[in-house]
Amino acid sequence: MVRIYLNPVVLALVLSLLFTLASATVWVLLGRSWRATRGALALFLIWLATAGAIIQSGATSDTWTIDPTSKAGRVTLYRTGGGLQERTVDGVYYFTTAVLTTAAAAHNCTATGHAWLEVPTATAKHARLRDLRVTATLGAAVGADVTALYRGLVWSRFTFTGTASGAVLTPAKRITTDPASAANVRTAMTGMTVTLGAMGAHLVQFGFIDWTAVVTSGAPATFTLHESVARWSPLKDDDFIDLAPGEGVCFWQPDAGATTFRLVLSGAWDEYTP
Repeated sequence: MVRIYLNPVVLALVLSLLFTLASATVWVLLGRSWRATRGALALFLIWLATAGAIIQSGATSDTWTIDPTSKAGRVTLYRTGGGLQERTVDGVYYFTTAVLTTAAAAHNCTATGHAWLEVPTATAKHARLRDLRVTATLGAAVGADVTALYRGLVWSRFTFTGTASGAVLTPAKRITTDPASAANVRTAMTGMTVTLGAMGAHLVQFGFIDWTAVVTSGAPATFTLHESVARWSPLKDDDFIDLAPGEGVCFWQPDAGATTFRLVLSGAWDEYTP
């Protein structure tokens, strides 16, 4: 329920105005001086200058005061769950990896993986993963046919203890005045004891057909490869991956494959103070 009412000061002024107007009317009817009426008008003008309305919803402390001069108020939009609809972020950060190589053995994220986005346990900030883009192409001659498809890149949440010390990718800031990032993208999980969570999204899948028939038939052994591009980019900030201190996202290959593909991973995250 939403109620609009006058604050106590305004209410007192209104009552005073009504009393003064009533008194002035009596004085005029009795043929007395216009002084009382002028006083009532002066009091009315004071009320106009100081009056304001309050919109109240819920508890009596949940009020919104309208500025009496600008007649404007400010609101904050919230989601139905109570979180901010559009957060004010401290900064936005963009990263890209060097060329990565797919692995013959599956990664596990606790010791092996492509990269780790981690939020240090010592910070008070949260990080939100908001965009990922991966490009892939064949980067080496096929030494043996791999007929089974395998997932070349997925992301998974994780928690960790310890202090990360692996090599860090230097992110680009949204604007130069953004503070240095609290979170880091690392190419090694050194210093962290990682507990892996569930997979979130599968970005790239690889596999080979049997080339033998093509080569032995006398067809050219050279061919053109096209780059494969995949993207994960939520449209709403409700869908960003929110990471608290001691949490992160691992980018990894969960299946055994071959060392014949090359990847480049790019992405962005933002940070806010809860």
